[in-house]
Amino acid sequence: MAAFAFSRIAFPGRNVLFLVFLSGLMIPGQVTIIPQFILMSKLGLVDTHLTLILPGLINPFGIFMIRQTMMTHILFL
Repeated sequence: MAAFAFSRIAFPGRNVLFLVFLSGLMIPGQVTIIPQFILMSKLGLVDTHLTLILPGLINPFGIFMIRQTMMTHILFL
């Protein structure tokens, strides 16, 4: 849904927000392990399957690839 919004919906600051979103690609996964654990422990999700699923739902690389595909294909107009 984020890729669709970034590719098809014109809103002010769309490109700036997309660049901020893409800055997540510059952060190595090893850096986010401890903050993710702290967040999951505060949410009470330690030792559950959701702990593995939730961080994987937002993938900046996947959203970037889908956005680029939507920008190039005319089928989605």
